[in-house]
Amino acid sequence: MDCYNCGATLNRKTRSAEHILPNSIGGKRKAFNLLCKTCNEKFGRSIDNDLASKLARFYTLLNTEGTAPKTNTTPGARKDGKIAAHERFIASVKKDRTFAGSTGYFRAIAKICLNYYLSKGYPRQHCETIRSFIRGGNADHIYQYYAPEHKAVHDPGENEVSHILHIRGSKESGILYAYIELFNMQNLVFIFSLDYDGEELNATYCRDIIKNEEPVKNIQLDLTREQLENPELSSVEMEVRLFPRFERLMHIIQSNTP
Repeated sequence: MDCYNCGATLNRKTRSAEHILPNSIGGKRKAFNLLCKTCNEKFGRSIDNDLASKLARFYTLLNTEGTAPKTNTTPGARKDGKIAAHERFIASVKKDRTFAGSTGYFRAIAKICLNYYLSKGYPRQHCETIRSFIRGGNADHIYQYYAPEHKAVHDPGENEVSHILHIRGSKESGILYAYIELFNMQNLVFIFSLDYDGEELNATYCRDIIKNEEPVKNIQLDLTREQLENPELSSVEMEVRLFPRFERLMHIIQSNTP
């Protein structure tokens, strides 16, 4: 097996333990046949760090392992720097209704989708567009926030906070794409191929970061070529539509805060 980024042969000396979902946001499952150590470390310093700078705070604030920083609630007390940074970021999201993610942020999310796809043993031949994007290639028509108006793709259970990964491939339609939810509020679609001629694919993975479980989820998402090529709303408008999901997450965090 070769590193999907640089093509180096993976063996005991060169292979690495790549998290499917980053450890910084609660990912636990690993694969050893995806990236070499050099590429894993390179991504860790760059795009994975971009993602962690936006999302790791929510894993910390959920205090799933008792590691969240304790806030000094004494009136007039000076706030810890990390807590102040959390509050500034959250205030900006509430004000602008956007995470203002960098291209590196979205490349990191694309990498999560590709990690899951390849960890399932699916063919690499259909991944060149998404691999190119992750390595710094053109971002046009690769990803979009996704929030259907009438029916959510996935309705989390009460107080559930989870990550969802879903791969869908249709030979009949010639499309291959991934749907992802991070903390049930950063919901996006990534297009792998619009010339797909492989087998039918329909796979889902869920990581519940509150219960520390991998529950079985039945995601029914059958996007058409038209929906992928000509979305009903822009990605910016879709992200605004997802804002109630962000508010839900903050409510759960506040409810779990002692």
